[in-house]
Amino acid sequence: MLANLPGVVVTSKLNSTNFTVARKVFAFTKGDAVVMKLPPPVIARLVAGGTATRLIMGKRMMKEWVVLRRPTPTDFKNDLRRFKEAVAFVASGAGRQTASGKRTNSPASHGGLAKKCSAKCRNAEMPDVIMVQPGKVPARTTAKISTKAAITSRSIK
Repeated sequence: MLANLPGVVVTSKLNSTNFTVARKVFAFTKGDAVVMKLPPPVIARLVAGGTATRLIMGKRMMKEWVVLRRPTPTDFKNDLRRFKEAVAFVASGAGRQTASGKRTNSPASHGGLAKKCSAKCRNAEMPDVIMVQPGKVPARTTAKISTKAAITSRSIK
């Protein structure tokens, strides 16, 4: 699903799959959940609505990252609009700040990449989600691999 969005690169690190645009991570898998970077007002709405939780790394709550959990990996297909929003947010350079609180760049410094990604993502046709066959992987890793496969639309052999 996400691998087919314009400008999105899918890579694996350690036990997660990372989704990047313009060499910046906009989403990654974490166990059977997906974490994505969104503007704080959107995160506040999702958390208030009970559809997501804030990401906590160690003791620190990440203000621009939210955790989505769904009953089945195919349910992430319903979050495509959120994934596209995360792509546009990260591609725009919004939220990037130094320790002093100053922005390191502006959306204009990306040459309009956010507009290009956003327009292309809205018009992209999305294939059906591919599920991992339960007998193809060890039982203890089925949920984790199914989530990765569902949002990348890549089969696992």
